[in-house]
Amino acid sequence: MNDALRNSRERALASLCIRLIGPETACPLPEGSPRRKMADLTLVPRLLIEDSHERCISSTVSPAMLRLWGMTEDDVIETAIRNSERLHPPVLLSMEDMEAVFSSGRPLIDAVAGMPPFETRIAQLAATGFSEGFYIFSDCLLHLGAAVISYPGLLQRIADAAGCDLYLLPSSVHEVILIPASQPIDAESFPEIIRSANRSFVAPEDCLSDHAYRFDRAQGLLLSVPAPASGAGCVRVRRR
Repeated sequence: MNDALRNSRERALASLCIRLIGPETACPLPEGSPRRKMADLTLVPRLLIEDSHERCISSTVSPAMLRLWGMTEDDVIETAIRNSERLHPPVLLSMEDMEAVFSSGRPLIDAVAGMPPFETRIAQLAATGFSEGFYIFSDCLLHLGAAVISYPGLLQRIADAAGCDLYLLPSSVHEVILIPASQPIDAESFPEIIRSANRSFVAPEDCLSDHAYRFDRAQGLLLSVPAPASGAGCVRVRRR
């Protein structure tokens, strides 16, 4: 590979990011494009062209690109996840945090950047027993941030800090609502709540799923709720 091709390859790989799409996405994936199942959700690597809270432009990774780069589907997906975690670190925000962000009068990205780093926030929440009940889990842009659930080890660290399993409610492709399973909740009501929110408040292109997920702390598994009898709704989340 000559220098020009090598530099082009490295630039392309550095621009890879990961996106999470739902089982009924309005934009079917091109045939042969790389993807990975996560329960009934799908992780898709994208080539990032422009990225901000206001606008995100990206393109599909084609089979021809894999051949040109000399990489496997798994290689590209892992690179995309690593890039996303570096460029778009996770945030875990309580409702009080969200109120502070939106009432600060500052640009959204700046207000979120002023929140405690993820590891600090986990320690704070562990110390208070995750007493606020439910949290927004997204990336630092709060834009296409539901993919943070694929970042290696994050769900396990949150579950270990909470000391229990976690429920994940797919608010949209931009974030999920995280609820420790130790909270007094009626999990049977989740599907109706999610479907109602999706139909009433979420744009069709932003819908992620109509049902909840549960992260099994002991097994490190992400499960659809309710899980299919075949077990097809289970996926092991990679530890760091």
